[in-house]
Amino acid sequence: MLSLASIVTLLGEGGICKIIVSGPDAMRIVNEILQGKGIADLREVVNHKLYYGHIHDNGQKIDEVIVNAVKQGDSFTGVDLVEVNCHGGILVLMRVYECLQL
Repeated sequence: MLSLASIVTLLGEGGICKIIVSGPDAMRIVNEILQGKGIADLREVVNHKLYYGHIHDNGQKIDEVIVNAVKQGDSFTGVDLVEVNCHGGILVLMRVYECLQL
């Protein structure tokens, strides 16, 4: 099974945009680009708890984000799931989305 990143908010101007990454590699994919405050590995977090951090691309800070990681046993789809909430606007959203295409 493949992991999938999907934009789940409308494209356009808005305060917050959400990208959901789901599948067996979801947490690994987000771990590779997330520098979380107080978290080093999403596989070790508490389900349904929000965590603050930054998305990075090759050492460059892209955006501040809030993430919610849900392990497969507790997700509504039965697979690992990570919600990435970033700032609104097409440019930031697309840049974060591109970083998730590993």
